[in-house]
Amino acid sequence: SAFSFTYLNKKILTPTSTYSIIANKIGSLDDCVSVFEQAIQNGDVFDKDIIKNLDQLKRFKRKRNIIRNVLLQKFSQEELSYKKFDSVLNDVESIMYLNMQSILNKIAAFDVEEYEALQKKGFPKEEVSEEKMNIYNEYIDFVKKATIMNEEILLKLDKILFEVSKYNSLEDGEVKELPAIIEMDELIKNAKLYK
Repeated sequence: SAFSFTYLNKKILTPTSTYSIIANKIGSLDDCVSVFEQAIQNGDVFDKDIIKNLDQLKRFKRKRNIIRNVLLQKFSQEELSYKKFDSVLNDVESIMYLNMQSILNKIAAFDVEEYEALQKKGFPKEEVSEEKMNIYNEYIDFVKKATIMNEEILLKLDKILFEVSKYNSLEDGEVKELPAIIEMDELIKNAKLYK
């Protein structure tokens, strides 16, 4: 009974780490927002990236809604031009979701407590091999590169919005030839390979 008492008190007093539950909670972009908000720790190695990703998710949703509204002012939902743009937006949303999910999974897999304990000691060579430091750096670099990719996606959404707002009518073939659509298609292909 002493063991049970100690175990239960420890479970109650030590909340479950956000990182250990992240991978189980992600099913949509809204879930990503919720988990990012829970994952922010004071001074955590990933906090700056988490804050950037939260901002990117909010900006993505806003831009996506604006583009859809502009499209509906210019085209009917049945037109091929609208369907092409909408298809690109859906692909972009899918890539954003996969990217955010990958970021959260990397954060969940990273042993923050161990890393920060070693960081406080100045990463002593007797405790941290070069290989271990390389693994830490791979996690951190992955999160930073994925965050940069999200920023590229948002920039290309801005370009699409600008191009959409220039035209009153476009044929399906013309939509496919728009520079912003070509760039976004290329980014989507690269992002799928990156995963």
